[in-house]
Amino acid sequence: HFHFHFHFHFHFHFHFHFSFSFSFSFSFSFSFSFSFSFSFSFSFSFSFSFSFSFSFSFSFSFSFSFSFSFSFSFSFSFSFSFSFSFSFSFSFSFSFSFSFSFSFSFSFSFSFSFSFFIFIFIFIF
Repeated sequence: HFHFHFHFHFHFHFHFHFSFSFSFSFSFSFSFSFSFSFSFSFSFSFSFSFSFSFSFSFSFSFSFSFSFSFSFSFSFSFSFSFSFSFSFSFSFSFSFSFSFSFSFSFSFSFSFSFSFFIFIFIFIF
């Protein structure tokens, strides 16, 4: 009586997965404002007045008459006005935005199966 049994089984499985993701964001903002105001005012006034009066009268007989009159008037007026205004405004704005995205995926699968079966039955009286 002879009995022989042989069984062989081989299984191989390989799985590979790779994923890569990259994201980059950059933002820049710049703002500048400048304002300048200047005001100047000047006023000057001058006034001068002068008056002079003189009167002289002389009377004498024999029908002689003498009269003298003198009048003097002086007036002076001066006015000065000055105004200055200056305004300056400056505005600057800068904005920059940058975005970058990268994605990579890789998948690999491998399967191997091997089966070997041998059955031998020998019966000898």
